[in-house]
Amino acid sequence: MQLSIIVIIASLFSYHAKAQSVFDVNTSVRALGMGGAYAAVVDDADSLFYNPASLARVSGMIWTIVDPRIGLGNVDALASLQSLQDPNGMTAALQGLYGEPIWIGGGAKTAMAFPYFGMSYYDRLNVNINIKDPAFPTVEANYLNDLGWNLGFAFPIVPTILSAGIVIKRAARTGYAVSIPAGSLVTPDPAVFTGSETSGSGFGIDFGMNLTFPLPVVTPMFSLVWKDVGDTIYKADVAGTENPPGDLSDMIFAAALEVDVPLFTITPTIELRKLNITGMQLGKKLHLGLELSMPFIDVRGGFYQGYYTMGAGMSLGPLRIDVATYGAELGEYPGQKEDRRYLLQITGELEIGFGFLNSLSGEGSESGKGPGSGRRRRLKQRR
Repeated sequence: MQLSIIVIIASLFSYHAKAQSVFDVNTSVRALGMGGAYAAVVDDADSLFYNPASLARVSGMIWTIVDPRIGLGNVDALASLQSLQDPNGMTAALQGLYGEPIWIGGGAKTAMAFPYFGMSYYDRLNVNINIKDPAFPTVEANYLNDLGWNLGFAFPIVPTILSAGIVIKRAARTGYAVSIPAGSLVTPDPAVFTGSETSGSGFGIDFGMNLTFPLPVVTPMFSLVWKDVGDTIYKADVAGTENPPGDLSDMIFAAALEVDVPLFTITPTIELRKLNITGMQLGKKLHLGLELSMPFIDVRGGFYQGYYTMGAGMSLGPLRIDVATYGAELGEYPGQKEDRRYLLQITGELEIGFGFLNSLSGEGSESGKGPGSGRRRRLKQRR
């Protein structure tokens, strides 16, 4: 029993803070089900995380009261941790996990979005456990946690057609790394959990622009997003200690085509990320997605860094449940090392329409096409 507790602790505080692509900054399970191609279609409080210009699509007050989510990666390897209960077979069990990183992610936020304005407060945790050196197995346990807030504004340049937005954000980031020899798990010693911790805080800026053509039935949408303009640096809380890892600038181009008919809405999307980073293969930059919205349920699919994604969402009054699976690339190029992940998110949301604001701005019209059509999508679910 004592060993089980130690294994659980190691799993919950295990993230490789310097891994190239393991840190999952996504906050929407809906987005992951669509292959992560979300910047062109986001239309609610998640605009604060994906595309601030989309705050112009909000058609009223949307309060995301809370939206806890949890995700697991490499479920088969996670299940095999049960074999560590046998001290005699522990070394062999750990050797079998070599090269099989285990990922655990989670988080939650509360956020409010209005036409052209939004704010959020969030907590985000990423965890990973790796086995190093198969001859003399060592458990490398690391985690990275963000606690922060976002404040966003959007501006109508040409109502219903062209808008821009900006997000100012601040986060306190904490990371921890520890290496535990296999022998220390047989005879637990609290001293083995001493490791290196980094903590710091930093400000960042995201910028976005949307171009929308509100045509009958079909609405093409294009977006440019620049996240972490100039890189986001987290300065250590204690002078002389190491800074937590920062967030590199990311330039994104996204496009979507919304086809809206009486019984369903179908939305194919495409997104190219990290356009400012050279040397990265196109397959790791490319994200494709598709969403089919019907009464009561959405069905999603796509490709994320070359791996398939699937997802679904269901609205139950003020509650929405979203599930998704996607593959994250752990290697340098697509197809090298997949980490298959599974996520669940439950969102409690309150929505109040502001018809008089919609009529004044021309944005977010519930009956018109274009920005704000996501509101019609949610209403279509709830019929």
